[in-house]
Amino acid sequence: MQRERIGGGNSESQLLPNFPVNLCNFSTYRQDRIDRGGGNAASLVRRNIQHSVIPLPALQSAKAVGASLHLTSLGSLSLTAAYESPPACHLTPQSLMPFL
Repeated sequence: MQRERIGGGNSESQLLPNFPVNLCNFSTYRQDRIDRGGGNAASLVRRNIQHSVIPLPALQSAKAVGASLHLTSLGSLSLTAAYESPPACHLTPQSLMPFL
């Protein structure tokens, strides 16, 4: 089995919408709330990994962003970061199926 080093991450972010994220050697993809900071979703992918953005459906109360990593030995690996603030959290396994 071949091992391939993968550099990427998904997370909730507490960034304000007008705050840029510029990390050396990483591409940043984010979905921000316009009305306030926090509760955003972000993905970071190393620039030396071939990747593309996954178009996701618009959500009413949650934020989500995704990227597909194109890995030479493993094929494609899809990453999705989704966040919905409590107590309004209605994310269920069934509601996440459009992202898979």
